[in-house]
Amino acid sequence: MFATTELKPNTVIFTETEVPTCTHWTSGFKEPPIRVPGPLFRLKLRVNHSCNPTAFTRWKESNVIELVAGKTIQPGEEITTSYLVQHELQSRRKLRQQLLLERFWFQCVCP
Repeated sequence: MFATTELKPNTVIFTETEVPTCTHWTSGFKEPPIRVPGPLFRLKLRVNHSCNPTAFTRWKESNVIELVAGKTIQPGEEITTSYLVQHELQSRRKLRQQLLLERFWFQCVCP
């Protein structure tokens, strides 16, 4: 997802209500499949991870999340968010990579 106009910090980029029919996600990547309880949001499928994100998500209501600019984002710049929680972002690169590989099955290439 890329910005089409300049986005100032704290600008709400996107608001979404959870998908009501999907409260579990099943992955075929590991055997047996893993069930992760909790709401499903298409937003997380649209925004790439970065250990130096340009945006963040926040809960607006119990079933609504917002994607919010964390800094000024220029037109054409990628909008990213971290798949890790804030204290994990402060961790060393090797630990961040390990957490992302275990939880999301991809190798992070962030510095």
